[in-house]
Amino acid sequence: LNVAWALSKRQNTRVLAVDVDFHSSRLSELLGIRGSPGLIDVLRTSCTLEEAVVRLEEYPALYVLPAGETSDGPSDLLDSDNWEGVLKTLRRQFEYVVLDSPPAGVVADYDVVVRACDGVVLVLRPNHTPRELCRKVLASLTGEKLLGVALNDVPDWVLWRHRVYHSYYSESDSMSRGTA
Repeated sequence: LNVAWALSKRQNTRVLAVDVDFHSSRLSELLGIRGSPGLIDVLRTSCTLEEAVVRLEEYPALYVLPAGETSDGPSDLLDSDNWEGVLKTLRRQFEYVVLDSPPAGVVADYDVVVRACDGVVLVLRPNHTPRELCRKVLASLTGEKLLGVALNDVPDWVLWRHRVYHSYYSESDSMSRGTA
């Protein structure tokens, strides 16, 4: 969501954040918008894409496609011709489409979502994401697909603490320059 928001700040750019985590969708909840209709409903052809996409008033260049109404078998919808068609339409309508996927290595949906993406930002949570899973996922992202790694839910980090920095020059250097 933060990546989509940051991209939407670019001049003349329309960005869509899509909630593709059908098992634990949260984008609509985080934003305080309706969760349905959404992507699942579009893929089931029970509504149009235009009916499902929400434009955020406070961020006019940022749009959201919630997950929609979940029920049995929504994962199968990602392995369909409708999914491919929706992706083609979204690529034409938006400069950036950011897909919020399920966790890597937990459900098969992740692999389907990654295949559809031009690039991946892997989000890791310290003391939560298993190292071996992280290594496996990093190794699976071939070529230039891996755009970066973001750490989420990071406890107080040493560089965030307030520090008092001393002058780069020693006191004697300052004196010799006449800047004491």
